[in-house]
Amino acid sequence: MGSIFADSTFKVFFIDSYRKISELFIRLPWSAAFYRLTKKEYQLYAVVARDMIFNASRVIVLPFLMIIFSLSQYAFIISFVIASLFTLLYPFVSQLEEGN
Repeated sequence: MGSIFADSTFKVFFIDSYRKISELFIRLPWSAAFYRLTKKEYQLYAVVARDMIFNASRVIVLPFLMIIFSLSQYAFIISFVIASLFTLLYPFVSQLEEGN
């Protein structure tokens, strides 16, 4: 997403590399929690819960973002703030996993 603001090849390379590395760091706790759940007897529950979390967040957030982009001239800034706030919720997934 950030590469659309880049004006040189080096900046695109740097932004894309940063995005891929940060995705790995974000995906690691999710994968660890998912594999811990699937090692137990709740394999079906783990798969269904993961898919429900991803799809429910899309169903809730995407219409809200559509409204923001159609009404606000600061839509990119608002969407980045929303994304950063939801990213702060990632550590709570491991706490939900420990509760089962």
